[in-house]
Amino acid sequence: MKTSELFNFVEIRDSGCWEWTRAIATNGYGLCYIAGRQVGAHRAAYEIAFGAIPDGHFVCHRCDNRRCINPDHLFAGTQRDNVQDAITKGRMSKPPRKVPGLSVANMPRGTAHHNSKLTDDLVRSIVEQRLAGRNFTHIGRDFSIDASIVADICKGRIWKHVVDPETLARLMAVPVRRNWTSGDQHWKRRA
Repeated sequence: MKTSELFNFVEIRDSGCWEWTRAIATNGYGLCYIAGRQVGAHRAAYEIAFGAIPDGHFVCHRCDNRRCINPDHLFAGTQRDNVQDAITKGRMSKPPRKVPGLSVANMPRGTAHHNSKLTDDLVRSIVEQRLAGRNFTHIGRDFSIDASIVADICKGRIWKHVVDPETLARLMAVPVRRNWTSGDQHWKRRA
């Protein structure tokens, strides 16, 4: 494809996005071939409009539409810029560990987090059931969450703002009941 033809394969949306109508990668970004090389359609659009992408930079979307190739919606940014943009727009709960300068202090927590399945009251109920001696697996089944989430709550790794330190200390003292018992040669599940 010639670079001059790139913008012929778009559908213009009311939002102002120019959505790529050709090949779409599994990650949702448009794909095209320029000079025999496969590239992201948004990257090709950026280079046509603004020139080469600076070293160490990504082409980011202001509109958060991965198919969009409208140059007005694209900007070059570092990994830090891209992650901060995702956090600001609620597309990421906390930054990856290797992005310097980003803090988890201002991340949405609890019910403010976009992926939250629990509420503060449900977390308190989970804690009460654990204090009553129920194991992580059974509590998880009751609340339709994985036992590891229950364990993380009860160990103070997540939902810390709901469980006070005194209750956490009591939770740590609750004996662990296993669902497994040892047999002669193999571990067997209790009936």
